[in-house]
Amino acid sequence: MKASLKTKYVAGVVAMLFFTSVFIGIFCIVSTINTTKGGLIERQELLIDSFMITVQDYIDYYKNVITFTGNSEQVKDTSEYGDIKEEFRGLSDKQGLAQRAYFQQILKDYKDFAYLETFTPDLAKNVVLEPCEVQLKISEDAFNTGFSTRDWYEGAVSTKATYVSEAYVSASIGKPVIAISTPIMDSSNNITGIYIGALTLDKLSQITKKLQFGKTGEAYIVDKNGNLVAHPNDEFFKDTTLKNIKDNEIVASALNGIDGEKVSLYNDNLTNTKVYASYKQIPGTNWYIICKQSENEVLASVNTLIANIILFICLIVIIGACITYFVIRLLVKRIECISDISKRISDNDLVLSAEQQKAMQKYSRGKDEIATLYISMDKMIKNLNYMISQISVSAKQLTHTSEEWMSNSQQSANASEEIAKTIGEIAESTSEQAKDTENGVAKINELSQNIDVVLNASGILSSETEKANDLKNKGTEIVKNLTSNTKESTEAIEAIYKAILEYSNNVIRIGTVTDTISSIAEQIHLLALNAAIESARAGEAGKGFAVVAKETSKLAEQSSMFTNEITELVKKLQLQSDNTVKLMETVNKMFGSQAQSVDETERIFESLAHAIQCINDNVENLFSAGEKMTLKKDEIVGVIENLSAIAQQTAAGTEEVSATAEEQNAYMEEIASSSLYLSQLAQGLMELISKFKYE
Repeated sequence: MKASLKTKYVAGVVAMLFFTSVFIGIFCIVSTINTTKGGLIERQELLIDSFMITVQDYIDYYKNVITFTGNSEQVKDTSEYGDIKEEFRGLSDKQGLAQRAYFQQILKDYKDFAYLETFTPDLAKNVVLEPCEVQLKISEDAFNTGFSTRDWYEGAVSTKATYVSEAYVSASIGKPVIAISTPIMDSSNNITGIYIGALTLDKLSQITKKLQFGKTGEAYIVDKNGNLVAHPNDEFFKDTTLKNIKDNEIVASALNGIDGEKVSLYNDNLTNTKVYASYKQIPGTNWYIICKQSENEVLASVNTLIANIILFICLIVIIGACITYFVIRLLVKRIECISDISKRISDNDLVLSAEQQKAMQKYSRGKDEIATLYISMDKMIKNLNYMISQISVSAKQLTHTSEEWMSNSQQSANASEEIAKTIGEIAESTSEQAKDTENGVAKINELSQNIDVVLNASGILSSETEKANDLKNKGTEIVKNLTSNTKESTEAIEAIYKAILEYSNNVIRIGTVTDTISSIAEQIHLLALNAAIESARAGEAGKGFAVVAKETSKLAEQSSMFTNEITELVKKLQLQSDNTVKLMETVNKMFGSQAQSVDETERIFESLAHAIQCINDNVENLFSAGEKMTLKKDEIVGVIENLSAIAQQTAAGTEEVSATAEEQNAYMEEIASSSLYLSQLAQGLMELISKFKYE
């Protein structure tokens, strides 16, 4: 059974490791393929972006050259446009010399241009083409028909801006080129001609050669018609015609906008292989950059990595199996130990050997389930030891208690006999109690007479209390009237006080007005003085003005005198007002104190009324209690008479209790017999406990 347990554990764990490793391997392989594809996608996106920036910078650079030179005076000169001749396919090499010299300098500075050319604005007939030796290569039909249907012409005319054409085979040089055209404008913003610069596709192909990666990775450019614009393989540009590859699966996807710009697997008919490819459109053009790499090259690194992963998984399985074997061996050993301990407990042996005790201490350390099992087993053994020892002690106590119970039962029988004797004595005492009850009835009659005296006194006290209550009501009414009058007086005093305060404030305002008048009088006096001075300066002409100044000065002096008198009067009024305010404050305080005294008197009367009411209520209660006492007195007399009769009955009942005591004695003998049986059960429990071995 032990060997089987080990085998099952080892086989299960090895199987788990195997399937886990296979799953991890598959996951790693899939992740590797996805990572490789992701790296390819990222690399192709970077290459396309880099290529696109390079191509776009190249095109933008030469667009700027054409735009800048197209605005020069040499290019804008259209004076000789009427001299073009069919035999020269434009102007002869002796005409348009300013333009030819300018074009020669541009071709010298920018060697990527194959030629520069100008055209008429109507049929786009050639005017000047430099180098001149290629001018005559234009066919007579082409010259007569014109070039107004070419896209570089239509694009420049429609946009009135610099335009990049699609690739075409130049009739002048017999090579694939692209034309960068711009309109020649006059001062009225009218088109007077078309100016172009032709770029051969060799330079763009050289750029694509620098963007190759790996062994098969490369990039190339196609236009919207599927013509190759640039490619690292020069074989595609040996012919005088453009290489059209629109039937290529990658190019067809780009032209039709299929799969967006994602990296996908295609059949490439240029190399007859499967390739991973993606594409992007160059902004501002109808060209597409296509980037591709062979599927075999992409997946070559994946296959190597997959082989390494499989080897690594095998190593993990072997190492994991070895580790699992030793771990399972230790686990089975711990389980065997706990199994032996469990078997020992099942044999009623709770005392462990020294080796088992060491194993319990050793394997209890840890936080796994087996350690928890050892800890629980140790607690169970300790609890069983404690429980059995406690049961043993309890059984011994039970045996001892049953013996004591037998002894106590015998003593209870003896006590019952004593109780019977005591009951006889109680009967005699009961007879004497009946006699004492008759004496109690006589004393209660005397108490009834005293209660009648108390009731008469209570009636007199109640009458006097009613008179005091009437006096209290009259005093309360007087105090309420006094309180009301005091409040009215206080309100009147407060109104007078407010009026005096307002009068005092008005006096202060009069003083302020007086000060203002005094200030005005002083200013008038100063004005009069100034007027007198000015009239003196004026001589005869100012005499009339002097009279007015004199009268004004007198008026100012009179105003000042009256103002002083008013000020003195205001000061007296202010002093009287202040005294009146102080007097009113004193009166106000006196009325406040009076109102407080009236309030205290009212509270005293209210307390007196409450006290009288309490006395009246207590007198009524006392009178009511006296009447009740009279009724209860009669009841008590009847009760005592009943007690006398009961005492006689008790004497008879005592004899019956004596007979019951004898019956109880017999019951105690039965209890003694039960105690003997309980003692026998306790001895049987001790025999069961003795079968256990415990500490």
